[in-house]
Amino acid sequence: MSKRNYYIDCLKGFGLLLVVIGHVFDGYIRSGMFADSYSTMCVIYNIIYAFHMPLFFIISGYVFRMAYFKDEQVKPSLNIQIKNTIAIYIIFSVLFGLFKIVCGKYTNSDVSFKDLLMIWLKPIAPYWYLYVLVFYYVFFSRKTVMKCPQNIMLALLVAISCVCGFIPKEYYSYFSIQHLLFSMAFFFIGIVIYDNKNKIMTNPGFIISAFALSVILMIAFRRDVFVQSGKYEYNKIPVFNFFIAFGISIIIFYLFKTFFSDESKIRVKFFSFLGRYSLEVYVIHCVFTSGNRVVLSKLHIDNLWISVALNTVISVALPILFSMMLKKINMHQPVFKPVTYVKNKLSLQKDSI
Repeated sequence: MSKRNYYIDCLKGFGLLLVVIGHVFDGYIRSGMFADSYSTMCVIYNIIYAFHMPLFFIISGYVFRMAYFKDEQVKPSLNIQIKNTIAIYIIFSVLFGLFKIVCGKYTNSDVSFKDLLMIWLKPIAPYWYLYVLVFYYVFFSRKTVMKCPQNIMLALLVAISCVCGFIPKEYYSYFSIQHLLFSMAFFFIGIVIYDNKNKIMTNPGFIISAFALSVILMIAFRRDVFVQSGKYEYNKIPVFNFFIAFGISIIIFYLFKTFFSDESKIRVKFFSFLGRYSLEVYVIHCVFTSGNRVVLSKLHIDNLWISVALNTVISVALPILFSMMLKKINMHQPVFKPVTYVKNKLSLQKDSI
């Protein structure tokens, strides 16, 4: 790109923070820590989970359209990206699964060796995002799909997103089907925003109306949806969960495009820095959110907000420092772009012959 879209980097950084904070609160809620603040934690948890992954998929769709298409043709680099994503999914699913097996008594969910063998069918949380992303890369790179009128495709995907919440829960984990069907519309919305950015992102009336609708729905359903843990979960409400997620995501996208494009601003430098390490933090942070929870408890950090802040900062900072270290020793590409690394090595060997 001749001019970097800093607000996209900032959006990735903001979305990343939401993912980490959401997992921090999820860990505290599931473990029963800070029971006196249970209701407060549930409110924050539910607001974050109402939209944070849809927002991430809108960003992913936008970047997909921007990075892997030229003159309506798919760039060859997409094939490499798909292979890299598959490799990263397998590597970190196995590593995180082994971590959970070894440290099972300190984590809130169990993973078995059978689960590791079944990651092709049932992704281990939180790596369902990468699993689903591969499908979207393949699906939306098809010429027949991209040539379909966007209004028709969008209407179809929104309908699928709205009704997929009625899939029986026992089937959710297979092929991550509920995530796959629900998030597909948001990925395509990212594509549509890129193709029509001068229309959609300059229409504050539409954006504010969508946000207002999402707020109204969140207020209307605040006491109506329960799960076994007792949490109210807006992202579990069939049909309306789409409109809640869309309204919040679209106004955040608009605000970042409006106020986070000037690279000289400190806020832009901070969030864009986080955004450039979003993949690394995403695949590693869960190891630290679990461990930090135990360590901070043993250190008698008894204030919820101090514990959450420390857990979040450590869970973001350590993966970034680890990534920086890998770059220093030229090992970043083998870990986070393994297929690209192997391809380059083979190319060098071929040239030397």
